[in-house]
Amino acid sequence: MSPNDTAQPPLSLIFDRTVMTVGVSIALISAVHALANSLDFAWAYWLSVPLIMLMARFPLTMERPSGAIQFGFESCVLAFIVSLLQPHDAMLVWSVGAVISQSLSDTRRVAKIFNLGVMLTAGAAAIAVVDVLRGDSQGSPRELAAVAVGCGVYFLLDYLLSEMSIALEEHLPLHTQLRQPEVAIPLACIVAVDSIGYLAALIVRTLPVWSIALLAVPVVTLLVAVTSIARGRETERRTNVLFNVSTKVQGQQTEVGVITAIEEGAQQLLKGSSVALRSSAPGDGEVGACVVRRPRERWLVSSGSTRTRGTPSTDQQHLEALALVGDEALSRVQLGREMAHLAQHDALTGLINRAFFIRRLETALERCRTRTDRVAVLFCDLDGFKKVNDWFGHAAGDALLVEIATTLRSAVGPADTVARLGGDEFAVLVKTVVPDDDLEDLTSSVLRAVDRRYQFGGRFVNVSTSVGVAFSDGVHSADQLIRNADIAMYEAKAAGRNHVVAYHPSLGRSRVRALEQAEALRQAIDNRALYLVYQPVVQSGTNRIVGVEALVRWTLNGQVMPTAQFIGLAEETGLINLLGDLVLEMVAEDAPVLRAASGGELSLSVNVSAQQLRSPSFVASVLRTRDALNGLSLVLEITERQVIGDDPMVLAVIAELESNGILFALDDFGIGYSSIGYLQQLAVQILKTDLVFSADIDVDLRSIKLLVSMVEMARALGLDVVIEGIERDSQVDILRQYVGFGDHLFLQGNLMSPPEPLGQVAAALQAARHPALRAV
Repeated sequence: MSPNDTAQPPLSLIFDRTVMTVGVSIALISAVHALANSLDFAWAYWLSVPLIMLMARFPLTMERPSGAIQFGFESCVLAFIVSLLQPHDAMLVWSVGAVISQSLSDTRRVAKIFNLGVMLTAGAAAIAVVDVLRGDSQGSPRELAAVAVGCGVYFLLDYLLSEMSIALEEHLPLHTQLRQPEVAIPLACIVAVDSIGYLAALIVRTLPVWSIALLAVPVVTLLVAVTSIARGRETERRTNVLFNVSTKVQGQQTEVGVITAIEEGAQQLLKGSSVALRSSAPGDGEVGACVVRRPRERWLVSSGSTRTRGTPSTDQQHLEALALVGDEALSRVQLGREMAHLAQHDALTGLINRAFFIRRLETALERCRTRTDRVAVLFCDLDGFKKVNDWFGHAAGDALLVEIATTLRSAVGPADTVARLGGDEFAVLVKTVVPDDDLEDLTSSVLRAVDRRYQFGGRFVNVSTSVGVAFSDGVHSADQLIRNADIAMYEAKAAGRNHVVAYHPSLGRSRVRALEQAEALRQAIDNRALYLVYQPVVQSGTNRIVGVEALVRWTLNGQVMPTAQFIGLAEETGLINLLGDLVLEMVAEDAPVLRAASGGELSLSVNVSAQQLRSPSFVASVLRTRDALNGLSLVLEITERQVIGDDPMVLAVIAELESNGILFALDDFGIGYSSIGYLQQLAVQILKTDLVFSADIDVDLRSIKLLVSMVEMARALGLDVVIEGIERDSQVDILRQYVGFGDHLFLQGNLMSPPEPLGQVAAALQAARHPALRAV
């Protein structure tokens, strides 16, 4: 029996050496007695030695938490020789077989020494028990019983000594080691098999010697069966380990977490074998697989000298499979890190982007609400930047933006945050502003740093910046504080550029204009002076219109107002709930026309704001709309730029609506910091990628690869995917090549259809149902 041990404690080592000393001493005494009697037995009995070696190669394995214990069938040969030879002669033959079988085993040296001592000690005890119990009887039930008891003693002594060694090595109580009910099964199996050895002895006594060959078939069958069962169990165990590790690493978000899970999995995979994670490749006698590729390679390596199960080839295959699991998980972590970086940073300058700046600003404002601190936002807009683009091209403009980003970083303090909000707009977050500090030194430093004469192609252009400053002690939201700084910045530009203006409530014309627009929007909502247009959503695999997105429009003074502008105005002025209710009412009114045109198989998507989700009347309003749709599916789109977080009220509203058959879509996916987190928090069924990710897929390989990664992630989560911003046939072609079309991938964009009034959309739906009408 072979316990799995690594570095032995002193007490365990002393015990093992004592067992070996006792066994060897008994063997030497028996050898002296046997030689004194001139080895009075036939030379054919020495053929038992290779049989001992053979039977020891096919052990029965009992699983343990730290490895496995292996019970050999060599005691079958012991039963044979003890029945035919004198005790000292039997011990001599058994000792030679034990020494040779252990010397040829592929276990470690310390395990070989201990196992040899166990075989010799247990074998001597078994021989003595058989000799005492059988007396002078041969071929009788008494002899059979004596052999059975002797083989049982061999097994139990083998088991006891090994468990004592393990208990000492692992510092465990002996009684817990011996309390193994499953040991009864190997005991019964081995004693039953040992009866074959006694049967062989009876054949030798009563039949011609060649008759013993008749036992070869059952013995070989037994060994093959044991080997097959052991390999099957081991394969099943390793497969389960690989599956569990694969599941575990999918939940890891860091490279360290993945590496740790893989290293622990390798220890479980090659249970009982020494496995190490190191920077060097496997050497002679070792097997291994590379988990982390260049430039910082990490190898899982197992030493062949410590292998207690499996073969080098199977260990190599399973380590490679485990390494592949680790490689895929590390690639996912790297992709997530890249996506998170893209979601948080401006690709051109490396500064944080608007979304991440707002997140940091919200954190700073939250801290102000619990303290007496103030924060400040500097809104910087470049003066003269348009000339750079017009005169020297956008490449020169990009280079200038990168240079100014570096300049701004050096002009502010180490605790301040610089962001690029878009275009030639930058912002600085000052997290802590002491009372009465108007940041004159900081703003002067910013003005001086940017105000320079830049040279491009032998021509010069003067570029400066206008700065608006807004302070807050926590009473503002992030959007409000940025807007205040923006208003102040426009006043700075109006003052002659390269100026600094601090915001105060009297700043004005833009503020008045915003108030006037807010009042006009309120009246438009009250008078239902807004209207809807619908943009179709097309199933990629069939090119069939399966849904439409309702988009609200507002005309003010004969001009169509930009949607983002008046939606933002509604959110800022608290009109968003009234506007949202109106949109749901208009959708309900248009539903009969859309249902008739589509034949009843259509989904209607409506954009909702996070503020609406917090409204007490929102659930009732949505359910009224659902009932009015009369069979059409209602989808609520939540843009991930909305700050939803883990608000329990919002999550409860979403859960209630979902239980009532309302579907949710995560819109503009990929451009905000919380994209992946929202997939975990929100019960969404549809993912809509932001059009920025599809804009360049037909000209930029990185863009299509990034979009493919989003689609694959959504598919893995069982989500439908809508790719927005499809404007060109070449975009469709590249999507068909890299993504593959099917029932759960949908396209939306002006190539399919721009947003159109109800009548035109209904006509398109009806024509799709009746193709013949298109020719009329």
